[in-house]
Amino acid sequence: MKKRLNINPQVYDDLRSIRDYISEDSPVNADKVIRELVAAIDRLPDMPEIGANLQNKVRQKTRYKYLLKYNYATLYYVGEEYIYVTLILHTSRDLSALRLVEPEER
Repeated sequence: MKKRLNINPQVYDDLRSIRDYISEDSPVNADKVIRELVAAIDRLPDMPEIGANLQNKVRQKTRYKYLLKYNYATLYYVGEEYIYVTLILHTSRDLSALRLVEPEER
């Protein structure tokens, strides 16, 4: 059975911030980046295991994965019924400092 997306509201804030930041230099590029980030998220139900294991980048054991697109990492967790998309951040941030809590299935 295909898993459904469960998107944290923080992701929408992250997308707005990314768009606003890139728009300062290029509104056209901002729209392109946001479209492609959203498209990558929308593909997750078809290919939930496509991302890299975040455990290789952080100081904690985790089942989170991440997708890289335009220097932005989309963090997500594959549960039994859902794919939880948690946040999007620039790869210049220290991923090893993240403290992630894996969501519980509902």
